[in-house]
Amino acid sequence: MTNTRILPVRLRATWLLKRSRRSKRVCLGRERTIGGRYAKGVDFGLKVMNLLLKEGTVNGNSQLYGLYWGINTLSVPLGELFNPQMIRAVLDTSEEGKGILAELLEQYHRPLEEILEKIIP
Repeated sequence: MTNTRILPVRLRATWLLKRSRRSKRVCLGRERTIGGRYAKGVDFGLKVMNLLLKEGTVNGNSQLYGLYWGINTLSVPLGELFNPQMIRAVLDTSEEGKGILAELLEQYHRPLEEILEKIIP
């Protein structure tokens, strides 16, 4: 079985969707709910990755660009980015990121740690 923790967000979503289409049996584990609550996590992950790319290239933040590059080349595991401290640090770098964070916190009315645990596969 492939370790989905080390796959980039887009690749992981594609792998999970292909797997769910291929198999009619009930899958054990968190990825079986990709059509439901974890789809929100994929959308959130794409927003974060797009923000990393934008901040890294347009605004010249080499640290964020390095993180983006590392995740996409599988040099950095997704756990490095999708932990509450790093997510908060990345989203606090711009007004767009602060809006994404505020929207997420307003939508779930829970601490960021609980939200990430709930929506990230």
